[in-house]
Amino acid sequence: MYVFVFFVCYISLVWWRTEYPDAMLYLIATVLCSFSIGMLMKLTAARGMNAAVVIASNYVVGAVFGTAFALLAGTSTLSMTTVLLGLGGGILWPVSLTMLMVVLRQYGLSLTGALANLSLAVPVLFGFVFLNEQLSLLAWIGILLTFVAFFLLSPPRHDDIQRLDQRAVLAFLLMIIGIGLTQLWANLFNHFAPAEEQFAFLAILYTAASLLSWLFLRVRSIKIELREVRWGLVLGLPNFMGLYFLQESLLTPLFAGQSAVVYTLISGLGVVVAVLAGTLFWHERMTRTNLAGVAVAICVIVLLNMGY
Repeated sequence: MYVFVFFVCYISLVWWRTEYPDAMLYLIATVLCSFSIGMLMKLTAARGMNAAVVIASNYVVGAVFGTAFALLAGTSTLSMTTVLLGLGGGILWPVSLTMLMVVLRQYGLSLTGALANLSLAVPVLFGFVFLNEQLSLLAWIGILLTFVAFFLLSPPRHDDIQRLDQRAVLAFLLMIIGIGLTQLWANLFNHFAPAEEQFAFLAILYTAASLLSWLFLRVRSIKIELREVRWGLVLGLPNFMGLYFLQESLLTPLFAGQSAVVYTLISGLGVVVAVLAGTLFWHERMTRTNLAGVAVAICVIVLLNMGY
Protein backbone atom coordinates (compact mmCIF):
# COMPACT_ATOMS: atom_id res chain seq x y z
CA MET A 1 0.00 0.00 0.00
CA TYR A 2 2.84 2.39 0.83
CA VAL A 3 4.46 1.58 -2.52
CA PHE A 4 1.20 2.46 -4.27
CA VAL A 5 0.90 5.81 -2.45
CA PHE A 6 4.53 6.71 -3.22
CA PHE A 7 4.08 5.73 -6.87
CA VAL A 8 0.95 7.89 -7.30
CA CYS A 9 2.52 10.86 -5.51
CA TYR A 10 5.69 10.70 -7.58
CA ILE A 11 3.84 10.49 -10.90
CA SER A 12 1.60 13.38 -9.85
CA LEU A 13 4.65 15.47 -8.93
CA VAL A 14 6.35 14.76 -12.27
CA TRP A 15 3.15 15.67 -14.12
CA TRP A 16 2.77 18.91 -12.18
CA ARG A 17 6.37 20.03 -12.68
CA THR A 18 6.70 19.24 -16.39
CA GLU A 19 6.42 22.03 -18.96
CA TYR A 20 4.46 19.68 -21.23
CA PRO A 21 1.63 18.13 -19.19
CA ASP A 22 0.03 16.81 -22.40
CA ALA A 23 3.06 14.55 -22.89
CA MET A 24 2.54 12.92 -19.50
CA LEU A 25 -1.20 12.74 -20.16
CA TYR A 26 -0.65 10.79 -23.39
CA LEU A 27 1.92 8.59 -21.68
CA ILE A 28 -0.35 7.70 -18.76
CA ALA A 29 -3.29 7.17 -21.14
CA THR A 30 -1.17 4.71 -23.14
CA VAL A 31 -0.30 2.79 -19.96
CA LEU A 32 -3.93 2.68 -18.83
CA CYS A 33 -5.04 1.39 -22.24
CA SER A 34 -2.35 -1.28 -22.15
CA PHE A 35 -3.41 -2.21 -18.62
CA SER A 36 -7.06 -2.42 -19.71
CA ILE A 37 -6.13 -4.74 -22.57
CA GLY A 38 -4.23 -7.01 -20.19
CA MET A 39 -7.10 -7.14 -17.70
CA LEU A 40 -9.70 -7.82 -20.40
CA MET A 41 -7.59 -10.61 -21.90
CA LYS A 42 -7.15 -12.05 -18.43
CA LEU A 43 -10.92 -12.04 -17.92
CA THR A 44 -11.58 -13.69 -21.28
CA ALA A 45 -9.06 -16.43 -20.49
CA ALA A 46 -10.62 -16.97 -17.05
CA ARG A 47 -14.04 -17.39 -18.69
CA GLY A 48 -12.75 -19.92 -21.18
CA MET A 49 -13.18 -17.79 -24.30
CA ASN A 50 -11.30 -18.36 -27.55
CA ALA A 51 -8.60 -15.68 -27.71
CA ALA A 52 -8.46 -15.83 -31.53
CA VAL A 53 -12.14 -14.82 -31.84
CA VAL A 54 -11.78 -12.06 -29.23
CA ILE A 55 -8.72 -10.64 -31.00
CA ALA A 56 -10.33 -10.78 -34.46
CA SER A 57 -13.40 -8.95 -33.14
CA ASN A 58 -11.31 -6.27 -31.48
CA TYR A 59 -9.69 -5.34 -34.81
CA VAL A 60 -13.14 -4.52 -36.23
CA VAL A 61 -13.48 -1.67 -33.71
CA GLY A 62 -10.08 -0.28 -34.71
CA ALA A 63 -11.03 -0.41 -38.39
CA VAL A 64 -14.35 1.40 -37.79
CA PHE A 65 -12.87 4.08 -35.50
CA GLY A 66 -9.87 4.63 -37.76
CA THR A 67 -12.06 5.05 -40.84
CA ALA A 68 -14.50 7.35 -39.03
CA PHE A 69 -11.75 9.63 -37.69
CA ALA A 70 -10.00 9.68 -41.07
CA LEU A 71 -13.23 10.85 -42.73
CA LEU A 72 -13.84 13.45 -40.01
CA ALA A 73 -10.26 14.71 -40.44
CA GLY A 74 -10.93 15.16 -44.15
CA THR A 75 -8.14 12.84 -45.29
CA SER A 76 -8.40 12.87 -49.09
CA THR A 77 -5.02 11.56 -50.23
CA LEU A 78 -2.82 8.68 -49.17
CA SER A 79 0.92 8.35 -49.58
CA MET A 80 2.41 5.01 -50.53
CA THR A 81 4.35 5.04 -47.24
CA THR A 82 1.14 5.22 -45.22
CA VAL A 83 -0.46 2.41 -47.23
CA LEU A 84 2.58 0.13 -46.92
CA LEU A 85 3.00 0.79 -43.21
CA GLY A 86 -0.71 0.22 -42.64
CA LEU A 87 -0.73 -3.05 -44.57
CA GLY A 88 2.52 -4.15 -42.94
CA GLY A 89 1.12 -3.47 -39.49
CA GLY A 90 -2.10 -5.24 -40.44
CA ILE A 91 -0.11 -8.38 -41.19
CA LEU A 92 2.31 -8.00 -38.30
CA TRP A 93 -0.33 -7.56 -35.55
CA PRO A 94 -2.21 -10.88 -35.96
CA VAL A 95 0.92 -12.83 -36.93
CA SER A 96 2.82 -11.73 -33.81
CA LEU A 97 -0.18 -12.48 -31.58
CA THR A 98 -0.59 -15.90 -33.19
CA MET A 99 3.09 -16.59 -32.59
CA LEU A 100 2.66 -15.52 -28.96
CA MET A 101 -0.29 -17.88 -28.49
CA VAL A 102 1.59 -20.79 -30.08
CA VAL A 103 4.67 -20.27 -27.92
CA LEU A 104 2.51 -19.80 -24.83
CA ARG A 105 0.73 -23.08 -25.49
CA GLN A 106 3.94 -25.02 -26.10
CA TYR A 107 6.27 -23.58 -23.47
CA GLY A 108 4.03 -22.19 -20.72
CA LEU A 109 3.25 -18.81 -19.20
CA SER A 110 6.34 -18.48 -16.99
CA LEU A 111 8.99 -18.67 -19.70
CA THR A 112 6.91 -16.97 -22.39
CA GLY A 113 6.02 -14.03 -20.15
CA ALA A 114 9.62 -13.55 -19.07
CA LEU A 115 11.04 -13.63 -22.61
CA ALA A 116 8.24 -11.56 -24.17
CA ASN A 117 9.41 -8.61 -22.06
CA LEU A 118 12.69 -8.64 -24.00
CA SER A 119 10.74 -7.25 -26.99
CA LEU A 120 11.36 -3.80 -25.48
CA ALA A 121 14.90 -4.06 -26.87
CA VAL A 122 13.60 -3.78 -30.47
CA PRO A 123 12.19 -0.21 -30.37
CA VAL A 124 14.93 0.93 -27.98
CA LEU A 125 17.77 -0.30 -30.20
CA PHE A 126 16.05 0.98 -33.34
CA GLY A 127 15.85 4.48 -31.88
CA PHE A 128 19.51 4.42 -30.88
CA VAL A 129 20.97 2.79 -34.01
CA PHE A 130 18.77 4.05 -36.87
CA LEU A 131 17.27 7.28 -35.52
CA ASN A 132 20.53 8.44 -33.86
CA GLU A 133 18.82 9.20 -30.57
CA GLN A 134 21.19 10.48 -27.90
CA LEU A 135 20.51 9.07 -24.44
CA SER A 136 22.01 10.20 -21.16
CA LEU A 137 23.84 7.84 -18.82
CA LEU A 138 20.88 7.85 -16.43
CA ALA A 139 18.56 6.91 -19.29
CA TRP A 140 20.76 3.95 -20.25
CA ILE A 141 20.93 2.79 -16.64
CA GLY A 142 17.14 3.06 -16.42
CA ILE A 143 16.66 1.05 -19.62
CA LEU A 144 18.99 -1.72 -18.47
CA LEU A 145 17.35 -1.84 -15.04
CA THR A 146 13.98 -2.31 -16.76
CA PHE A 147 15.06 -5.76 -17.91
CA VAL A 148 16.19 -6.55 -14.36
CA ALA A 149 12.73 -5.54 -13.12
CA PHE A 150 11.09 -7.77 -15.75
CA PHE A 151 13.15 -10.74 -14.62
CA LEU A 152 12.36 -10.19 -10.93
CA LEU A 153 8.64 -9.80 -11.61
CA SER A 154 8.31 -12.88 -13.81
CA PRO A 155 11.34 -15.14 -13.32
CA PRO A 156 11.27 -18.26 -15.53
CA ARG A 157 11.11 -21.58 -13.72
CA HIS A 158 14.10 -23.89 -13.85
CA ASP A 159 12.01 -26.68 -15.40
CA ASP A 160 10.92 -24.38 -18.24
CA ILE A 161 14.50 -23.34 -18.99
CA GLN A 162 15.55 -26.99 -19.28
CA ARG A 163 12.95 -27.48 -22.03
CA LEU A 164 14.70 -24.98 -24.30
CA ASP A 165 16.11 -26.47 -27.49
CA GLN A 166 17.13 -25.04 -30.87
CA ARG A 167 13.52 -24.97 -32.08
CA ALA A 168 12.35 -23.20 -28.91
CA VAL A 169 15.10 -20.58 -29.18
CA LEU A 170 14.06 -19.80 -32.77
CA ALA A 171 10.37 -19.60 -31.79
CA PHE A 172 11.10 -17.23 -28.90
CA LEU A 173 13.38 -15.09 -31.07
CA LEU A 174 10.65 -14.68 -33.70
CA MET A 175 8.12 -13.90 -30.97
CA ILE A 176 10.37 -11.24 -29.41
CA ILE A 177 11.07 -9.60 -32.77
CA GLY A 178 7.39 -9.71 -33.76
CA ILE A 179 6.12 -8.13 -30.55
CA GLY A 180 8.95 -5.60 -30.62
CA LEU A 181 8.06 -4.55 -34.17
CA THR A 182 4.42 -3.98 -33.20
CA GLN A 183 5.66 -1.59 -30.51
CA LEU A 184 7.99 0.10 -32.99
CA TRP A 185 5.38 0.55 -35.75
CA ALA A 186 3.88 3.76 -34.31
CA ASN A 187 7.31 5.38 -34.30
CA LEU A 188 7.97 4.27 -37.89
CA PHE A 189 4.81 6.04 -39.04
CA ASN A 190 5.71 9.20 -37.09
CA HIS A 191 9.11 9.37 -38.77
CA PHE A 192 8.39 8.33 -42.34
CA ALA A 193 4.73 9.13 -43.15
CA PRO A 194 2.70 12.37 -43.31
CA ALA A 195 1.24 13.26 -39.91
CA GLU A 196 -2.13 14.25 -41.40
CA GLU A 197 -2.63 10.63 -42.54
CA GLN A 198 -2.45 9.22 -39.00
CA PHE A 199 -6.06 8.03 -38.83
CA ALA A 200 -5.91 6.64 -42.35
CA PHE A 201 -2.88 4.64 -41.27
CA LEU A 202 -4.79 3.27 -38.28
CA ALA A 203 -7.80 2.46 -40.47
CA ILE A 204 -5.68 0.52 -42.97
CA LEU A 205 -3.78 -1.30 -40.22
CA TYR A 206 -6.84 -2.47 -38.30
CA THR A 207 -8.83 -3.28 -41.46
CA ALA A 208 -6.02 -5.48 -42.78
CA ALA A 209 -5.57 -7.10 -39.36
CA SER A 210 -9.30 -7.74 -39.12
CA LEU A 211 -9.55 -9.33 -42.58
CA LEU A 212 -6.52 -11.54 -41.95
CA SER A 213 -7.79 -12.61 -38.52
CA TRP A 214 -11.29 -13.49 -39.73
CA LEU A 215 -9.77 -15.37 -42.68
CA PHE A 216 -7.73 -17.38 -40.18
CA LEU A 217 -10.87 -18.23 -38.21
CA ARG A 218 -12.59 -19.29 -41.42
CA VAL A 219 -9.73 -21.49 -42.61
CA ARG A 220 -9.39 -23.16 -39.22
CA SER A 221 -13.18 -23.57 -38.93
CA ILE A 222 -13.12 -22.08 -35.44
CA LYS A 223 -16.52 -21.86 -33.77
CA ILE A 224 -17.56 -18.28 -33.05
CA GLU A 225 -19.63 -17.45 -29.98
CA LEU A 226 -21.47 -14.15 -29.60
CA ARG A 227 -20.04 -13.47 -26.13
CA GLU A 228 -16.50 -13.71 -27.55
CA VAL A 229 -17.37 -11.18 -30.24
CA ARG A 230 -18.83 -8.84 -27.60
CA TRP A 231 -15.70 -9.03 -25.46
CA GLY A 232 -13.59 -8.40 -28.55
CA LEU A 233 -15.57 -5.27 -29.35
CA VAL A 234 -14.99 -4.01 -25.80
CA LEU A 235 -11.27 -4.81 -26.12
CA GLY A 236 -11.07 -2.92 -29.41
CA LEU A 237 -11.51 0.53 -27.87
CA PRO A 238 -8.46 0.53 -25.54
CA ASN A 239 -6.47 -1.24 -28.28
CA PHE A 240 -7.21 1.50 -30.82
CA MET A 241 -6.82 4.37 -28.36
CA GLY A 242 -3.62 2.90 -26.91
CA LEU A 243 -1.89 3.00 -30.30
CA TYR A 244 -3.19 6.52 -30.93
CA PHE A 245 -1.96 7.77 -27.53
CA LEU A 246 1.43 6.12 -28.12
CA GLN A 247 1.82 7.97 -31.41
CA GLU A 248 0.85 11.26 -29.79
CA SER A 249 3.23 10.81 -26.83
CA LEU A 250 6.12 10.15 -29.22
CA LEU A 251 5.34 13.41 -31.06
CA THR A 252 5.26 15.72 -28.02
CA PRO A 253 8.20 18.18 -27.60
CA LEU A 254 9.09 16.64 -24.23
CA PHE A 255 9.89 13.28 -25.82
CA ALA A 256 11.18 14.46 -29.19
CA GLY A 257 14.11 12.25 -30.17
CA GLN A 258 13.60 10.16 -27.02
CA SER A 259 11.49 7.23 -28.23
CA ALA A 260 13.65 4.78 -26.26
CA VAL A 261 12.73 6.66 -23.07
CA VAL A 262 9.02 6.68 -24.00
CA TYR A 263 8.90 2.93 -24.64
CA THR A 264 10.81 2.18 -21.45
CA LEU A 265 8.66 4.51 -19.34
CA ILE A 266 5.50 2.89 -20.69
CA SER A 267 6.89 -0.58 -19.92
CA GLY A 268 8.00 0.43 -16.41
CA LEU A 269 4.76 2.21 -15.58
CA GLY A 270 2.76 -0.64 -17.07
CA VAL A 271 4.53 -3.24 -14.95
CA VAL A 272 4.00 -1.28 -11.73
CA VAL A 273 0.31 -0.58 -12.47
CA ALA A 274 -0.36 -4.21 -13.40
CA VAL A 275 1.35 -5.60 -10.31
CA LEU A 276 -0.30 -3.14 -7.93
CA ALA A 277 -3.72 -3.78 -9.50
CA GLY A 278 -3.19 -7.52 -9.22
CA THR A 279 -2.34 -7.13 -5.54
CA LEU A 280 -5.09 -4.67 -4.63
CA PHE A 281 -7.99 -5.98 -6.72
CA TRP A 282 -7.13 -9.58 -7.63
CA HIS A 283 -5.48 -10.36 -4.27
CA GLU A 284 -2.47 -11.92 -5.98
CA ARG A 285 0.37 -12.82 -3.64
CA MET A 286 3.75 -11.22 -4.18
CA THR A 287 7.05 -12.83 -3.30
CA ARG A 288 10.06 -10.89 -2.07
CA THR A 289 11.50 -11.23 -5.57
CA ASN A 290 8.37 -9.64 -7.04
CA LEU A 291 8.55 -6.78 -4.52
CA ALA A 292 12.17 -6.22 -5.49
CA GLY A 293 11.03 -6.08 -9.12
CA VAL A 294 8.45 -3.39 -8.31
CA ALA A 295 11.08 -1.39 -6.43
CA VAL A 296 13.48 -1.62 -9.39
CA ALA A 297 10.69 -0.59 -11.81
CA ILE A 298 9.95 2.50 -9.71
CA CYS A 299 13.68 3.33 -9.68
CA VAL A 300 13.61 3.04 -13.48
CA ILE A 301 10.79 5.59 -13.69
CA VAL A 302 12.66 7.98 -11.41
CA LEU A 303 15.94 7.60 -13.35
CA LEU A 304 14.27 8.11 -16.73
CA ASN A 305 12.49 11.24 -15.51
CA MET A 306 15.86 12.57 -14.33
CA GLY A 307 17.70 11.49 -17.47
CA TYR A 308 15.84 13.14 -20.37
